[in-house]
Amino acid sequence: MSSLTEYRDYQDDQSFVLNVVELTCVAVFTFDYLARFALTRRNKVVHVLSLLNMIDLLAIVPSYVELLLEAKGIGALVVVRILRLFRIFRLLKVAKYSKQLPILMKSIHNSVGGFAVGIFSLFMSLILWASAIYYAETVFCSLDPTDNTWKYDDGTLSDFQSIPDSLWWTIVTMCTVGYGDTYPITYAGKAIATVVMVSGVLVLAFPLTILAGNFMTEWNEFLVKEEKKSLKRWEKSFRRIVKEAEMKGEEQVEGMMPRPRKLLEEVWDDLLTLKSNVDACERAIHTVKIQIKKLDLLIQQLDISVKLTELERNEVAKKEDVGGSEVGEKGKVSYEIR
Repeated sequence: MSSLTEYRDYQDDQSFVLNVVELTCVAVFTFDYLARFALTRRNKVVHVLSLLNMIDLLAIVPSYVELLLEAKGIGALVVVRILRLFRIFRLLKVAKYSKQLPILMKSIHNSVGGFAVGIFSLFMSLILWASAIYYAETVFCSLDPTDNTWKYDDGTLSDFQSIPDSLWWTIVTMCTVGYGDTYPITYAGKAIATVVMVSGVLVLAFPLTILAGNFMTEWNEFLVKEEKKSLKRWEKSFRRIVKEAEMKGEEQVEGMMPRPRKLLEEVWDDLLTLKSNVDACERAIHTVKIQIKKLDLLIQQLDISVKLTELERNEVAKKEDVGGSEVGEKGKVSYEIR
């Protein structure tokens, strides 16, 4: 809010209200951080260096540094403006109270290998297509010696003056954004642009598919854990109901038990969760079967190669035996002649 034009004057009453809200939030966050630091039973260093506590510290310290610099009259420095960006770390505090956000973080962590391959493929594709579009456009241009730029025959300046300049168009096209600030004009450039559009979808789909698969795996595990917790809560509630029924008499058991509709809804949710888990297991089993078939084909190929090697060895041995017998007969005949 403080970046808006109407709030940039710190003498304004509305800006004063924002500053009060800012200082109140910083005070609350500081109290929370110091209280957890004082009451923790873990090692103090380990507690401070944990990820979420580091995020809390980064959300608090820049505010105090900004106040100190402004008190000394150097609040207009660019450093202070950069420190204000660290306020956004306060939003990451929501991760402490969210059950679903860690699932996304685990999925990203498990997809690092796929992301590395995807980024490498994207980098190679960018270099390849940037070079291709550069040469496809400049082959129909002429170099103007006055300003050392590529121009078309009608004198229009080409948007693809170099391969680094062409990288921007390649990134925008492969990501299917298409700003339209630069675009090819020649037929060769348009043909390459068509290939770049299709290849961009394929290159970007590879790491995203890996992330989606890992996310579904983590999500199914999360559903199973939540289902176990729900069953434990239901079991505790049922035992409590039974105990209360034993104390109050059997006539009141029916009124204390859950309604049939609620039980049916819970059973239906359990069946849907079980079905999703079964589908995931079926996909995993199908993948394993495919790998087993590949191994069987590989073993068959190895058997064929071994048999071919044995046949070649047998043929070589037969040739050697035949050659040795012929030499022996020739020697015998020559001996008889003598």
